[in-house]
Amino acid sequence: MAGSSLGTILIVVEALLYAAAAFLSVTGRMDLGLAGPQAWGVYGVVGVAFALALVAASRSPATVRNWRTVCGLSLLMVVAVHLTLGPEQRWFLASPAHRGYYLLLMLFGSFGSLPLLAASLGVVVACEVLHVFVHADDAVSMAALTPLLWAAGSVVACGVLPYVVARGIKRNAPPVRTPMPGSRTAALGDADEFKQTILAGESGELQHPGQKATGVEEILSSVVFFMSRNFEAYSALGFIFDPIRQCFTLNSFHSKSMSVARKVEIPLGKGIVGRVGVEKRSFMSGDLSMYGGEVLYYTGAEIINSILAVPIVSEERELLGALVVDSKNNRVFTDHHKETMRRFSSLAAALITNARMRFQQQQTAQQFQIFYETAQRFTTALKIEQIFDIVFDTMALLANYTRVMALTFDPRRQVGMVYRIRSTSASIPQAYEFPINAGLCSYVYQQKKSVNIGDITQITGDFHLLVPGEPRSPNLRSVLVTPILDDEARCLGIVSVESDNVNQFGGKIEQLLSTIVGNASVAIARALLYQRMEKLATTDGLTGLNNHRFFQETLTTELERSKRYGRPFGLLLMDIDHFKKFNDTYGHPVGDLVLKEMSGCIRRSIRQTDFPARYGGEEFIVVLPEIDEKGAIVTAERIRQTVEAHVVQSGDKALKVTMSVGVATFPGSAQEKPALINCADKALYQSKEAGRNKVTVWRAGM
Repeated sequence: MAGSSLGTILIVVEALLYAAAAFLSVTGRMDLGLAGPQAWGVYGVVGVAFALALVAASRSPATVRNWRTVCGLSLLMVVAVHLTLGPEQRWFLASPAHRGYYLLLMLFGSFGSLPLLAASLGVVVACEVLHVFVHADDAVSMAALTPLLWAAGSVVACGVLPYVVARGIKRNAPPVRTPMPGSRTAALGDADEFKQTILAGESGELQHPGQKATGVEEILSSVVFFMSRNFEAYSALGFIFDPIRQCFTLNSFHSKSMSVARKVEIPLGKGIVGRVGVEKRSFMSGDLSMYGGEVLYYTGAEIINSILAVPIVSEERELLGALVVDSKNNRVFTDHHKETMRRFSSLAAALITNARMRFQQQQTAQQFQIFYETAQRFTTALKIEQIFDIVFDTMALLANYTRVMALTFDPRRQVGMVYRIRSTSASIPQAYEFPINAGLCSYVYQQKKSVNIGDITQITGDFHLLVPGEPRSPNLRSVLVTPILDDEARCLGIVSVESDNVNQFGGKIEQLLSTIVGNASVAIARALLYQRMEKLATTDGLTGLNNHRFFQETLTTELERSKRYGRPFGLLLMDIDHFKKFNDTYGHPVGDLVLKEMSGCIRRSIRQTDFPARYGGEEFIVVLPEIDEKGAIVTAERIRQTVEAHVVQSGDKALKVTMSVGVATFPGSAQEKPALINCADKALYQSKEAGRNKVTVWRAGM
């Protein structure tokens, strides 16, 4: 509520003081005329009255502005004040509960509404004047009434001060032209003012208290407000039609009834409103009992005799909503009223259409900005996981999802893998593998076509994305699975997005998400090409191991990391025994085969976190992060035994190969890169000198 900040502060301060006084009175620490159970009852009544006022104010300023609410709360406060008067006391000033007047008037005054303040003040003053008149006699002197008059003045001032402050703030605020939906009070204006107000809204200036009217709901609220001004109706209501759910939703109303069902939904074809939507023509009756139609928008038993309902239809005959006015009296509405309602309907349809067009233009501009920024991010992403993160971020801007997954497939192994996942709850782990032909995702991968399911509850039989019994949200409703295709229509993977809302990815949303995935396919193809080029630059072409340059960079990085964190690591340098003999005896192709086979033995014998490389010729080297000398020896011995047990099959020849290994460790052997490599080389030389097919650890003096 505008302009109520200072008034609210004053209310809170007074409430705290009043609570303190009540506590002292109840506990008997201060004599305010009451103590014990009686005080609990009195202050309880006052507290309830004030609490009701605060609750009404917090829920809706329009609710507390209802004169019946204001007068009822004020009268309740008067009762509470006079209940505390003793038998010998006459004036409200003697009541320990009279502070309730201050609280109530400060609250109503802080709204900045003179009718509101006057209604509350009128009840209080009228009751107190009546009380003085009843108890006045010759014994009452003007001197005795003086404190009472001062007290009455202070009560009035207590409400006037917040009112003046609120009005001052309101004068500096943008003007409020239309009421909040659901308000039951009228404001100044006529049909011309309505047109001016709406036209102001066309330029973005139409406002509700605290917010600008930019959508269909606010426009319809304005129409309903001016309908209530032009018709002597019991209720004036505006409904918005939801084409997806095929129902009317009550958007705004002005009514003399307290039984209007807020946000009620009326299915198309049901009741009078639903019938108007089906027939797309007006309905008017002066004796509703003759038609047996149901109004459906009251929660209580309201007897409605006259009703006038018109559909809101665009020029393309699209159903947008409905307008309704009703009355408890018979034959209230005439053909003139019917024509007036048609004009309201036509104007509402035009304004709603314009509002939708503006909204669509804004959406298009926002979507263009999203696509532009996404394309910029795609151009700098050179890793697959970065691209999928960009896809997930962009999807979050376009649709509400509960889980999104990026999946890749390995046709050779006939398995798929959850490459990337983002979920709002416990879900399938990343890197989870599943067999192809096990679910919807495998189907999309094989068919290379998107599948959009608007509501999985409509699917008969078992439904699963990956495998039967997979973890998923019990509230899952919508699923969109889209393949990632390259220029040659090869499937690079798929993206699966899920939501707990029905039809979340239908229509334009599906097109937008598919466009994002299509753009991602180009970025993925570029990233794969970059990775292949990077691999060629860092991989030995013959063995498939890392090359010498990559080893040097890796060793430098690992040495710096180990120095910083005080962690050990190992270095293994190894050489194939009598390799020249293989080349001389069987030829270089067999020698190359031996090198390939030995690289495979090394890979199988080390951890995934270790870095194997071809050092040069028949020499190999391995960096072993986070391992001490004992662990390095175990790994070296495992490699040696694997090589010794392996048989190289070349045609009809079964060749046996052995390998010598030298072991060095950081920081035990050396603390600098050249020295560390030299230590491993000396240990390898010692293995050769000792008869080959051995593992030797560097020791000082070698």
